Amino acid sequence: MEADILVLEADLCAGVELRRGLEAADYTVDLVGDGITAMRLVGRHSYRAVLMGVPEPGSNRHRVCVELRRSRADVPILVMTEKGGVDDEVAALDSGADDYLRKPYSHEVLLARLRALTRRSRRSGHPTLRIGDLWLDLARHRCGRGRRNIALTRREFAVLSQLAQHSGQVVSKAAILDEVWDMACEVNPAVVEVYISMLRRKIDAPFGVSSIETVRGSGYRLVPVAR
Repeated sequence: MEADILVLEADLCAGVELRRGLEAADYTVDLVGDGITAMRLVGRHSYRAVLMGVPEPGSNRHRVCVELRRSRADVPILVMTEKGGVDDEVAALDSGADDYLRKPYSHEVLLARLRALTRRSRRSGHPTLRIGDLWLDLARHRCGRGRRNIALTRREFAVLSQLAQHSGQVVSKAAILDEVWDMACEVNPAVVEVYISMLRRKIDAPFGVSSIETVRGSGYRLVPVAR
């Protein structure tokens, strides 16, 4: 099961304490201590939010925040810092953070900020779907894995987005036909198999993964894969 929250905190004691508090509030948490690992995980998983403390000794916190934002344009980022002052807050927000919290802070305030961030994220209706490291930009009809773009035809994208919007669930051929093709026309159901095969050649084979499963007699299921 994928975690809800990614915590980036080089101070192990502070990170473990924060994770315990979040888990007590029924969140699942991945805890990492460096920016490179955080960026790799953010590119692969659909976290509800990222909580960023000190990324690592000597690092540029705001540079790490910029890179996290590039990895996931839609994930809410909350920066937690012992530094004070308006300049540091402005720098954090300008580098891509959605919110800023000075230490020491109360656990209740942190949870309230986290709830507010995830509510705003849901309401904004971000048009990017993520299934593992596979992403679909529904507004721009773009697709890729990690930082690599994948060129799809309009209909290939429509079939894939139908699977992605029901990630982990079985989607029948009939449902795909009904959504993607004009049912006023005679369409051979076998065309779905053809498009699934084309999608596998584009989104799976070049990356050595198998994310589109055939559920015999029922349909197809898109699942996240680890690479």
